Amino acid sequence: MIMKRFWGLTGAAFAIVQTSFAEVDWMTSPVVINEGAKEDPVVVSEALEVTRKIYIGKSGKGAVKVVETGSINQPYTADRNLCLGDGAEDVGYLYAAGNVHAGYSIYVGNNGEGYLTIDGATVSDERFFYAGLTATAVGYVEVENEGELRIPREFVMGDAGKAYVRFADGTKMACSRMFTLGRKISGHGELITGECTVSGTDTTPYVIGDAGTGLWFLKGTTVSSAKK
Repeated sequence: MIMKRFWGLTGAAFAIVQTSFAEVDWMTSPVVINEGAKEDPVVVSEALEVTRKIYIGKSGKGAVKVVETGSINQPYTADRNLCLGDGAEDVGYLYAAGNVHAGYSIYVGNNGEGYLTIDGATVSDERFFYAGLTATAVGYVEVENEGELRIPREFVMGDAGKAYVRFADGTKMACSRMFTLGRKISGHGELITGECTVSGTDTTPYVIGDAGTGLWFLKGTTVSSAKK
C-alpha cells in the first residue's frame, strides 16, 4: 500500500493519558514542541489563540493531538507558520480532530519527517501548503471522516522532497491558485483520493509531475474548476 498508516485511527493508539496543553508555553517566540510521541502526544483540549510560529519537532521529535473540544488558531501575519519536522533529523506529528488554522503557511516535512492526520476537522491556512519541502523531507498527510484541508494559494505535494497523501471518502480539499504533485526535479508526490471533492477556482492549474514525479490515484473523486 502506498500510503503509510501512522496513527492507528481505529484503535488503541490514542487510548492515552492526556497531557495538559497548559504545560506547553504557547506564547514563546517561536513555540517549539519536542515533547510527546505519536502514541502519547501533547493534547490540546481547549481553544488556543497562538500568535507565534509553531514548530512540532524542531530539535528532535514532537507530537500534538487536538481533540474535538480543542482548536489552534494563528491570526494572519507573515511568518506565522505551522511546521512539522523542521530539521533533517526531526519528526513532527499533528493529529487534528479539532480545527487548526495557521496564520500563514503549513509545512508537513520541512527538512525532516512530518505527519498530519485530519480526523473530521478542518485544517487551513492563509497562504501555502507544502508536504515534503526540501530534498531530505518526507510529508505524510491523511484526511479521514469528512475532514477538510483548505488552502487559499499553492498546494504542493513533493516540492523537492517526498509526499504521500490520502483523502478518504467524504473528505474535501480546496485550493485556489495552484495544485502540484512533484514540483522540482527531486520532488515526488503521491496522492490517493476516494469519493471526495477536490476544488479550485477557474484559474487553478492541476500539475501532475512538474519537474519531478507526480502520481494521482482517483477513485470516484470529483475534481472541479481545472484550468483548460
